[in-house]
Amino acid sequence: MRILFRIAIVLLLTVGARADSFDFTFVSQRFTVSGTFYGNLVSPGVYFIGGLTGTINPGKEPPLNELNYVYPGEFNGVLNNDNLLFTKQPYVDSYGISFFAGNIVYYDLIHDQFGYAVLSCGISPCTGSNILRTPGSLEVSPVPEPPSLLLIASGITLLGTQIKRMRLRRAESGAPFMARLYRDMSGFFARSANRFRSIHSASIWMVEASPLA
Repeated sequence: MRILFRIAIVLLLTVGARADSFDFTFVSQRFTVSGTFYGNLVSPGVYFIGGLTGTINPGKEPPLNELNYVYPGEFNGVLNNDNLLFTKQPYVDSYGISFFAGNIVYYDLIHDQFGYAVLSCGISPCTGSNILRTPGSLEVSPVPEPPSLLLIASGITLLGTQIKRMRLRRAESGAPFMARLYRDMSGFFARSANRFRSIHSASIWMVEASPLA
């Protein structure tokens, strides 16, 4: 059990890089919005969304409209968007994440006491009866970045190589397998820790050097 626990720890460490991109899909009876949020970590579990890509299908021609980013406070009136994304439910707050599409129709993706909804406004000012509320469901999932994928591949490769070596040594020596497994895995984890520190440091540098960091 100790050996299996150590293997699990190594694999968990390989996926320790942060994710700054999140795929999202909002589904309602009127339209569907899907795309990717791009943000920076501002506190544990909270990201400030500084950009997005995606489309909205309003059920009319043209069928797809490209989304455009709206800065915090730019959604005038009562819709004071803060563009914060949370990694746990609910993914947005009552201020929401805003964007516009089509003929400059503003949208604000929010969560309030009634659940998830998109507030839309095509007439200025965006207040009162000019705001249309469309309830729906929201799904958000992090997008693995290249450093994360590199760490995962490195961890699995190192683990597979070590197991293969242990099997070969067992066949050659005839020694009890579990005894050799414990001894060999101890050395393996020590070497893996050093390799992980080097790879993880490089991945952090890549993320911080990216335009989204």
